[in-house]
Amino acid sequence: MSLRRKALLSGCLLAAAIPLAIGITGIGQQSAKEAPAGFNTPSFNSAASISNGIVEPPGDSFARDQNVYEKNEAVKDGLGPVYNATSCVTCHQNPNSGAASQITELRVGHNDANGNFVNPTIFINDGKDTITGRSIVDDRAIGPQAQEHIPDTETIRTLRAALNTLGDGFVEAIDDSTLIAIAERHRN
Repeated sequence: MSLRRKALLSGCLLAAAIPLAIGITGIGQQSAKEAPAGFNTPSFNSAASISNGIVEPPGDSFARDQNVYEKNEAVKDGLGPVYNATSCVTCHQNPNSGAASQITELRVGHNDANGNFVNPTIFINDGKDTITGRSIVDDRAIGPQAQEHIPDTETIRTLRAALNTLGDGFVEAIDDSTLIAIAERHRN
């Protein structure tokens, strides 16, 4: 690497490091007992549920739905045989229930002879059974027979962040006639 390129790279690294150091110093000076000004700590208590900040209509089920979303499941409740977590909120919770996540999920597959993506064949039960038709690999199992094993033939492997689920029900809240009218306007 030329001396000029080394100097340029060093300058860029220094320029990036200074703001980072200033930010870390500022964070370190904040009290560990207090949230920053204006910070709203989300509630995971369905009785004190906050949705999108809009007053919910009478009979709205947001709090009930949030309770189901945050409920931990066990085998006796119907969990498994393979799964990634014991509740929806375990993976979809940053910064509040239903949001995106810092947790990743494993997706695998391979390309066929034409370069098209093909979902994997994942072996379970010591190779006696297979799971097909989906790219997500469930990390956990209720027993060793259900543990998923990825064969070496699945050459495409990637980690993807769990998606935000907030707002998924908003389309259902719109009257069908409204959506039909919008579609008709665009057709003309």
